[in-house]
Amino acid sequence: MARRLLEFTRGARTILAYNATFERRCVQELAKHLPGLTSRLGEVEEKIVDLLPIVRNHVYHPDFRGSFGLKSVAPCLVPGLDYQELEIGGA
Repeated sequence: MARRLLEFTRGARTILAYNATFERRCVQELAKHLPGLTSRLGEVEEKIVDLLPIVRNHVYHPDFRGSFGLKSVAPCLVPGLDYQELEIGGA
């Protein structure tokens, strides 16, 4: 999984995430258990930019119903998107 992450983010200057704190923690855990990849995973971690504060501070839709969680926000901002149909939705 770590190698795939590195492959998919190779060359990226910015990596967008929603709730980057969680994503950074996951990358840190990978680095802790894979010392040979620590440096490269650290580079990935440094490039992560959090979209959550941008949405929380600048976007609101009544269908959020007070929640800024991805399950509430994504379908409102991307019509036709069903969180449950995403690979992560069933997790």
